[in-house]
Amino acid sequence: MNVRLNKDQKVKVLNSQDIYKIMQLVLLRENKIRRNQEHF
Repeated sequence: MNVRLNKDQKVKVLNSQDIYKIMQLVLLRENKIRRNQEHF
């Protein structure tokens, strides 16, 4: 998976909750990703 962020989407990751929010948005926007598979 290759994900590109624009300038507004780039944020500092300080904890696992930040990662969760980011990955939720990424996975929802990517239709090609198999959603029943774990991603990290």
